[in-house]
Amino acid sequence: MKSRNLPILVIAQALCMSGPPAVVLLGGIVGADLAPSPALATLPISLMVLGVALSTIPAALLMRRIGRRKGFMLAAGLAAAGALLAAWSLTQGSFLFFCLSILLIGANGAFVQQYRFAATESVADEFAGRAVSFVLVGGIFAGYLGPEIARRTQDMFSQALFVGYFVSIAVLYSAAVLLLSLLRDVAPPKERAHSAGRSLGEIARQPNYLVAVLAGAASYGVMSFIMTATPVHMVGGEGFSLDQTAVVIQSHIMAMYLPSLITGFLLERLGLFRIMLFGAVLMIACSGLAIV
Repeated sequence: MKSRNLPILVIAQALCMSGPPAVVLLGGIVGADLAPSPALATLPISLMVLGVALSTIPAALLMRRIGRRKGFMLAAGLAAAGALLAAWSLTQGSFLFFCLSILLIGANGAFVQQYRFAATESVADEFAGRAVSFVLVGGIFAGYLGPEIARRTQDMFSQALFVGYFVSIAVLYSAAVLLLSLLRDVAPPKERAHSAGRSLGEIARQPNYLVAVLAGAASYGVMSFIMTATPVHMVGGEGFSLDQTAVVIQSHIMAMYLPSLITGFLLERLGLFRIMLFGAVLMIACSGLAIV
């Protein structure tokens, strides 16, 4: 499973995924300070999720036209600009521009989700599952790195809290752009290159597609509800410190990616449906514990 692209994608995953965990940690807290209404406090986090959703199909279509390398570099560059915009908006107390900046960071997430496909294209078919697992390991480091940077840089600049964090991740995104410039675009297999492929409508009508979309929407929705509410409740409602809240978010994000060390092997042996079913059971258990 040797491939020059895999270590590049792992490191890029760690760099580019450092932003969302800290946005989850800080988004509601900053929103509560900047928003004109408390009901809008968690809007920035919602916009990050929306940015991922709205950019998913455009990301795939864009990279089909210009290639993985240029697409990944462009998205990371936009995320760096978004992070700098977030830092500026905090100094100006602008909720509108803060929301826009988080939307840009979320859009990059749609491209980061394509890293796993770039990994499968870079190895032989029999190693595809393991390549995905290898790339997702970068998320473990990102889950720790993002909240940790937020915790350590919260008062780096005197103009406003958390400006230092967004400046820091702008640097990480910029480093990702440089790293991704080394990525090697992999030509599609000949049988795919000469195939017209199916239309999006044909794909969307497949039962397996519908099951995957519904399962993904339900699981991602539950996860988003829990992640969004937790920092606001801990800091604003229960009086926990940012350091304590950061540990909770770090634990959550790292636990999202830790199974990637074995999911490739499990997929090869148990199949996709059983893994999806097991994930659904875990989400039900999580919801039950949160209620308690």
